[in-house]
Amino acid sequence: MALVSGTLVPWLYDALNDRKAVQQTLGKLKAISGPVRFAGGFIGGCLASVAPNLPVLTAGMLSIASAIIALFLLPDNYGNRKAKYGELLRRGLREIRKNRALHLLLASSFFLSFTARAFFTFWMLLLVQRGLPREYLGVFFALLLLSTSAGGLIAQKLEPTSKTAAILTALLGAEIAMLGIIENLAISIALLFALEVTLGARFPVVAVLKNNFIPKEIRSTVTSAMSTIGSGFTAISNVLVGAFAEKLGLGKAYFIAGSLGMLAALPLLGLTFLSVPDERGNMPEKS
Repeated sequence: MALVSGTLVPWLYDALNDRKAVQQTLGKLKAISGPVRFAGGFIGGCLASVAPNLPVLTAGMLSIASAIIALFLLPDNYGNRKAKYGELLRRGLREIRKNRALHLLLASSFFLSFTARAFFTFWMLLLVQRGLPREYLGVFFALLLLSTSAGGLIAQKLEPTSKTAAILTALLGAEIAMLGIIENLAISIALLFALEVTLGARFPVVAVLKNNFIPKEIRSTVTSAMSTIGSGFTAISNVLVGAFAEKLGLGKAYFIAGSLGMLAALPLLGLTFLSVPDERGNMPEKS
């Protein structure tokens, strides 16, 4: 996964050569991911009833098949083939060190990592604390996956600008913070569905926005390196959010994580003051 992380979106960005088309494609992928993940969970459960290791074996075989399909059907588009990997790696690290836009994106990612950890790690415990029977968690999770599709459909209507990304990020943080404040079960469930929709809408916008600030030849290298840095942020936030939950309770932990998520919108607004030089190989939307 470390080798794959961050490589698909840059490839798509260069393959389509149209910023809006990339966002539309990512939005459509998000839209169909809900039903696909729902079906995958159902099929995985059926396979597990036959043999516990069967879902893992099936997933591994499908991953290998995906790799073979990518190898033979997806064309290479990484630019100058004469450039050595060591040179591209050095250029990529230099770009991260000097590119102010990437600094702002990483700052936003750091604050948002707390919001994501609170959501993905503790939502089941939060709902059980507020009265949802444990036996309903599986059904609720399946329905939650389906709601991602709504976010993907919304994303196709949005402009991939820093302001749009900032608004969606602030909304994400506000939803998490409200989960910490409002203890009513029905409202908590509604907020979790709203979170999934926001996540589905935000991903295509931020993906296009980020790749627009990275030079073409080192786009995959930089994106993968930023993903690795983001994993470090996740490790830090896992520890701190867990400590907040243990010492202060889940409600206050959610409120703190959500507040940091809203703060993550500020670096994205800073991108509005930065321009993308033409020589970076990035493209406008096609008319």
